[in-house]
Amino acid sequence: MLHLRIAARKILNAPDAIRVMAGDRIELRWTTDEATTVHVHGYDLELRLDPVAERTLRIEATATGRFPISAHGFGPATDKSAQREVVLVYLEVHPR
Repeated sequence: MLHLRIAARKILNAPDAIRVMAGDRIELRWTTDEATTVHVHGYDLELRLDPVAERTLRIEATATGRFPISAHGFGPATDKSAQREVVLVYLEVHPR
């Protein structure tokens, strides 16, 4: 389990990458200072976050490689500058 906190559109306590082995199960617990959606590329997983509650994203690491975990849709939908995608951290899944 890894706790990740987004503030000012960055992860405060971000490692350079989250490194796991193929077959591992990962639990990422998220908190944020503004509404956003996190997306794990390559796994096509998304999780909507809001500032009032911690949310958990569970990943079974079946595909190997390096996958960006990004956020998009920060803040209200009317803020067009908030819609761009921001890479927060990378998920690296290594073969066993």
